[in-house]
Amino acid sequence: MTKSVVAVGYDVPTPEIESVQFKSNDSILGADIVIFCPRLKDYVADKSFAGQPLISESDSDQLRQQTLHWKSELTITLRHGKTVFLFLVDIDDCHIHSGIQNVSGTGRSTRVTNVVHPYEPYSSVPIEDWSARTHRSHGDRIKPTDKLGCLSSYWKEFGPYSYYDVYLDQATIPSLVTQTGDRVVGGFFRSNDWKGTIVLLPLVDFEYMIEEREKQFIERARKGKSPSKATRKKAEASVGQQFVNALVQIDKMVRVEIDRTPPPQWSNDKVYSLKEEDMLEQEIANFDKKIAELHTARSAVLDKFKAAGTLRGLLYESGKPLESALLEALRLLEFRAETYRDVESEFDVLFVDPEGERLLGEAEGRIEKAINIDKLDQLNRNVQEEFAKRSDTKFSKGVLFGNAFRLTPLDERRAFFTEKCIAGAARLGFSLVRTPDLFPIARHLREHPDTEFAKKCRAEILNTYGKIVVFPSIPTTTSSTMGHKVLGKDSPTSAQTRGPTA
Repeated sequence: MTKSVVAVGYDVPTPEIESVQFKSNDSILGADIVIFCPRLKDYVADKSFAGQPLISESDSDQLRQQTLHWKSELTITLRHGKTVFLFLVDIDDCHIHSGIQNVSGTGRSTRVTNVVHPYEPYSSVPIEDWSARTHRSHGDRIKPTDKLGCLSSYWKEFGPYSYYDVYLDQATIPSLVTQTGDRVVGGFFRSNDWKGTIVLLPLVDFEYMIEEREKQFIERARKGKSPSKATRKKAEASVGQQFVNALVQIDKMVRVEIDRTPPPQWSNDKVYSLKEEDMLEQEIANFDKKIAELHTARSAVLDKFKAAGTLRGLLYESGKPLESALLEALRLLEFRAETYRDVESEFDVLFVDPEGERLLGEAEGRIEKAINIDKLDQLNRNVQEEFAKRSDTKFSKGVLFGNAFRLTPLDERRAFFTEKCIAGAARLGFSLVRTPDLFPIARHLREHPDTEFAKKCRAEILNTYGKIVVFPSIPTTTSSTMGHKVLGKDSPTSAQTRGPTA
């Protein structure tokens, strides 16, 4: 029998889940499994009160009604033995109109005051003092407890993509907790008034998971292991189906546990215990201790593993991950490199040569397009803006770092920069760098520190104007197997000229 799954306020990339907005009066009573995430993003705040958003009068009325509606629907669902998966997002403190008006004075002096009060973000969750238990704090370092139980398989699949916006002080069964402080971010909530269970889970970064799945499909297709073409829709469908399957399995296991009669407290007295139980209990405790120690050690190694692979982002990343990889590569070239931010400006990378030459970089990664002149214009504005902040009269050199067609295998990529972008770089005297070209250079320097080779690489960036930078050949002493691949139509050659364009 196929399970009917309804999600309130939580977007899951699959048509198998019926999606319902929190701002609605739809019913969830026909669903076998419910996903619930209280969201206020659709309610309009047209004013502020006490420094917090004040929901408009009409939306305040709807929010009050819909909060009671969802609390009632969830209570009925749980009383009838169904499973509710609860995902908590960070909701800003706000005030709502109470619907009550105070009238003072008479005649022309009459004043009407709308009474407002704070809104409890999680008051739709049918657990006593729920809002008082919750604390808003963002993080992604989560560890399982010895009560992981029904969540074991789920956590293996979705743990690497999970994060939390809220933690709790306690749960009936705390299964997932913060790395420090052991605050609950995942677990089970049960009540004597219900036959069902609330399963609290951390949020899932579906976007990141889909991107990773798409890369896997592309790699499998490249190796001939998958005949079908990899697409984002295929990746979304795969991730969505995996998520649904995981929730269905948790629901099955939770129901089996519920069908068993919980041991009465008095039956746990030692006078009723069996010798074999005592032995096995001690054995379990020993295993739990080893598991906790291994998990701590694994987390430390996993952090190092993630950090070690940062450079590989030069091949396929965009946004902040690409900037992080770029900063690491430039530091390996012995630049002093950092992201620049102040109250007025934000630059992707500001880097300085050991001799004091300043350069300003802008990084851009695109999936199916070349880097166009818009990004070059932005870099030019940044150079002008950074110059205005300085006390000297020398402009920093602009460098545009591009990672075009970033999910396509290197030898299948087309030109990284549009013709207009290249022409603009020639007029401005900026350098163009394809980030995959930096990868073998940075990898070599990490594994074989070489100040002289780093200097030659820096010189190519400093002395190339209006062209794509051609890095020197990696010394043959390296064991690296990745040399300079031909990366499309704009692949630079040693015949390119250098020097500013007149």
